[in-house]
Amino acid sequence: MSVEIQGVLADSYGDRAGVQEGDTLVSINGVEIFDVLDYRFCIQAKKLALSWLRNGEVLSVNISKSDEFA
Repeated sequence: MSVEIQGVLADSYGDRAGVQEGDTLVSINGVEIFDVLDYRFCIQAKKLALSWLRNGEVLSVNISKSDEFA
């Protein structure tokens, strides 16, 4: 099972990272994402290493979340 991105909020961390609706989330901080519960658990970290799949290509980005923007 995988998690397909259903939408990305404008000016969110995901939006700034280039994540798009229809992408498939592969992993967060090296933890493979199988469902929304995995996502909700892993997304709590202040530093995130995201990997996602788009058109057969794996894309990755590192995100550092600030306290002023969530």
